[in-house]
Amino acid sequence: MSSIGVLLTFVVVSLATGGAPAASRTTNCEVSRTVSDRPPDDPSAGTFASPGGTWYANADRTLWAWWWGRRYNGEYKVLWVRPRGKEVRVVGERLDGRPAILRQTFPPNSGATFTPSSLAFPGPGCWRVSATSGTAEVEFVVAIP
Repeated sequence: MSSIGVLLTFVVVSLATGGAPAASRTTNCEVSRTVSDRPPDDPSAGTFASPGGTWYANADRTLWAWWWGRRYNGEYKVLWVRPRGKEVRVVGERLDGRPAILRQTFPPNSGATFTPSSLAFPGPGCWRVSATSGTAEVEFVVAIP
């Protein structure tokens, strides 16, 4: 499947399954704010315009995470825009409960500046997601209901 086909499938399924993380019943979870700007478009993807400002980004805007929401299987979709040719590595840490391991799934690197992923949180709560790609780093906190 082409990069555009992968992205379009990602968009269509994501729109049907939810958007940015909602506030959870966890009272002490300070979720990260999304940014109002967006990454530069990639010719392989068209545009990265996002309704509702669902992008997280590092300060120098070299690593971006587009939080798409919960999928039918309980996992969460995240589209990463990263330095070209670099892999994304993700670690999740539960902040309000027993330690648990975040699982992630990435397709093979396409060479484009973007890659979709699926994050599986093993339980509800307040989670810090930390990602690196090359020397770029981004971190954000989400509430998983």
